[in-house]
Amino acid sequence: MGDRLRLRFDPATEISIYRGVPHTSPGQVRQLKVPLAVVRGRQSRVVMRHHASGVDRLPMGEMLTMPGGHMFPLERPQDTAALIKTLFARWQARERSCA
Repeated sequence: MGDRLRLRFDPATEISIYRGVPHTSPGQVRQLKVPLAVVRGRQSRVVMRHHASGVDRLPMGEMLTMPGGHMFPLERPQDTAALIKTLFARWQARERSCA
């Protein structure tokens, strides 16, 4: 299915969005008090493995890789939804066990 899908938008729109997104963290990641999951597409040439180096060393951090490219959520929507549900269920269970 993913091979038949194409995004339709003006490339200037994507450039505008990209330029409007901060590309630096506003603070120290290790100060986070919430779970953090960085998920990237295995074939992504935009978000590389080294961009999330150290995330899995955080107490509540994990680096995950999905099949697909940079747009893996659109390429594999069911798998992406299942991953998000699994993450939230795990985080909720962890929160309950700490309460």
